[in-house]
Amino acid sequence: MSCIGALGKMNQQDSGKTCADIKFSWWRQLYMKLFSLEEWGIGVLMLPAGGLSELLGTRSLTSIRWRPRTRAAFLADPFVWEREGEPRVMMEEFDYFAGRGRISSVSLQGLLGEETPRDEMLAEFHLSYPHVVRANDRWYCIPEGAEGGNVDLHIWDPTLDRWTYHHRLLSGIAVFDPTIITHENCWYLFGTLANGQPHSKLRIWWS
Repeated sequence: MSCIGALGKMNQQDSGKTCADIKFSWWRQLYMKLFSLEEWGIGVLMLPAGGLSELLGTRSLTSIRWRPRTRAAFLADPFVWEREGEPRVMMEEFDYFAGRGRISSVSLQGLLGEETPRDEMLAEFHLSYPHVVRANDRWYCIPEGAEGGNVDLHIWDPTLDRWTYHHRLLSGIAVFDPTIITHENCWYLFGTLANGQPHSKLRIWWS
């Protein structure tokens, strides 16, 4: 794939920061790393016909039903796909003890219950954001594996009843939240670089 551009606004350094400001910021980051836990969750919001417009107008999320926590982990980045006609939710499951995430899934029906997540993808590094796409009557998944330094494409194998490695899209490039779409017979991959202003520059590759 070829990189065709970068979108975004560069952050400007605040030249007015003092040495004390920098030290406080460093100690605050260390404190947060040692004594706080990042936590995400997955919920369902039931909307009637036309309810999306009302939701966007009121910006109220008070009626969300959240999946209960059942492990020493948090869940994030949900995507819906089908396994033998059954809608399932693919997601990141971050294990606090392991210090990294894996990709798991639950049935859409069991999302708000205590259904045990099924492990879908494991690695020796952090996995998250299991972006799924359907093409040519097959399901594909591109999880974020920035810590591994590559962007890999996986395909669902109904015979083996599991996801299998299919192709390496980008090699030696750490990409956050790789998202792929097709338009006019061309595939585009959107993401940000782990070492290239990931919060301010959007990169696009095409094939």
